Amino acid sequence: MSNLPKFLIFRFAPGAAGNFVSSMLQCSPEVAHLDPHEQQNKPHNNWLQYFAKVFHNDLAKWTHHEPSSVYNWGTKNIFSQKFDRGNTVDTQEFLQLEKLHCTKHYQHAKSKNLYIPIFWHKNYMPQYFANSVSVTINLNNKFAQRWFHRARYCKHYNVSQQNGKVVSEIMENRPNYQVAGFNNPTTKQFDSLRQFVQNEIIDDPFRINFIGCQNVQRWTIPNIDINLSSILSDSFINDYHKICDFYNLTPITDTMVTMQLHQHWLNCHE
Repeated sequence: MSNLPKFLIFRFAPGAAGNFVSSMLQCSPEVAHLDPHEQQNKPHNNWLQYFAKVFHNDLAKWTHHEPSSVYNWGTKNIFSQKFDRGNTVDTQEFLQLEKLHCTKHYQHAKSKNLYIPIFWHKNYMPQYFANSVSVTINLNNKFAQRWFHRARYCKHYNVSQQNGKVVSEIMENRPNYQVAGFNNPTTKQFDSLRQFVQNEIIDDPFRINFIGCQNVQRWTIPNIDINLSSILSDSFINDYHKICDFYNLTPITDTMVTMQLHQHWLNCHE
C-alpha cells in the first residue's frame, strides 16, 4: 500500500462543482496542483488570476478552459472516471502502468507524498485507491438540482435545431478532448428539447446516483460529504475549512481571498 499514490478523489455527478472544490483544495501545499506552473509557484501564487483563467462566464466554452486531471496526470490510459476501464487493474498492474503512462508532474507529486486530485463519477473503487481519500458532493435538495440541471445544459452541451430535430453536441466527447483511441459519440439527436433534457440530464445515471447520495457506494477509505447547496452559498467557506481540517490540509491564509475565489466562480454562473 505504501507504494500507491495518495489520490484526493472528488466523487460527484459531472457538472456538480467538483472541479471548483478541487481547485480550492489545490491551493494547499499538501495537494499537488494540476498545473505544473502553479505547483512550482507555491506559495507565491496569484490564485485570483488563475481562477479567472480557468473559470469564466462563457459557459458554452467552459470545458475548453477548466482543468482536467486525466490529461495533467496521464491517468487517462489507466482508468476511466465514468466507464469500466481500469476497474479490473490490480495493484501490481497499476504500479506498472503508472510508470509507463503517468507524467513527470504526476511522478514528482507522488515522490513528494502529495495528494493527487482526480475526479470520479462511477461507484467502483479499484484496489489502487487503498491509500487515498475522497470528497463526495451531494445533490442534496431541489435548489441544488435546479442549479445542476442548468450547469449541465449550458456547460456540457451545445444544443441547436437542425432539420426539425434537436441536435446536442456533447462537449466532453469532442474529438480534441476525449481520450485517443476511444470514439464516444460527439452528437446526439432528439425529437424535442424536452426529450433531450429528460434523456441527457434528468435520467443521467450519475445525477440519479448523487441525489441525496442515495445510491453512492460507501468505500473503505476516508471520506467527507459536502452538499452542493452549501457550495452555492456562503456556507462553502465553512465546508472548505472543514475539509482542510479533516485531511490536515493548510487552507488559504487570507479569508478574503478564499471568499473572492468562491464569489468569482459563483459569478461565472449568473
